[in-house]
Amino acid sequence: MSGTEVALIRLATTVAGAAAKALLTPRPGAGLVTDPVRPLPRPPKPDRLAKVLARRMSESYADLPEHERLAALTSVQDTFAASRS
Repeated sequence: MSGTEVALIRLATTVAGAAAKALLTPRPGAGLVTDPVRPLPRPPKPDRLAKVLARRMSESYADLPEHERLAALTSVQDTFAASRS
């Protein structure tokens, strides 16, 4: 695997952890109704997110050197990881 693929997989697992935490934390509110008024949309699966990000990186930032693309991916991963804390 190339460095970009490894970084995208790490990013997808970080996003999945953040999504799982969001789903498992208690919801705010008074608890007066059993279900939400309308169902909330489900977040995309981590593998789909990784594919979309990989496509965007290859199309939009193909002229950037590999180390700069990896640095950008690491920055996004750090942002998602910080939101889990």
